[in-house]
Amino acid sequence: ISARTGDHPTVWKFCMRNCRYHLGTLACGSLVLSLCHISHWNIFTSLYGNSFLEGKKRTYSVYSKNSKKTLDLLRVTKLLLLAAKVFIVGVVAGAAFLIVSTQDGRFLEIHLNYHIGPTLIVIMGSYAITSGIFSFYSLAVNTVLVGFSEDVSKQDGNEEKTYFMNS
Repeated sequence: ISARTGDHPTVWKFCMRNCRYHLGTLACGSLVLSLCHISHWNIFTSLYGNSFLEGKKRTYSVYSKNSKKTLDLLRVTKLLLLAAKVFIVGVVAGAAFLIVSTQDGRFLEIHLNYHIGPTLIVIMGSYAITSGIFSFYSLAVNTVLVGFSEDVSKQDGNEEKTYFMNS
């Protein structure tokens, strides 16, 4: 770092570099997430050759035919995913607070006056990351649930019409 003001890195340069490299990654990741959520409705398009809107309509009709079973499974799944999210964010928040609040320099050589700011940033970041990851789990559960509901609506489970999920 030289004595001239234009030669040393500033906070503004670091912010611009962060925006330049990481916002593109964020945009690409959000595109992948949105394409995966759109593909959820393409299940019936793939199975039966329906159009996009007909596949969406058929998915809702399959859900409504088995509404009791479907809603119960969806509620249990969402509850489990929420509990997992809260657990992960809680563990990360506790670890972040312990790392930031140690005064003896065991983990970091940074001495902060306020520990809650960095901890809140870590909490928000970990919640955003776990929400993005668990949206894929939710999508997978919904996909399996649509297949299950379609199987239950077409088959009755006896010898002639066994469930496809059993074979």
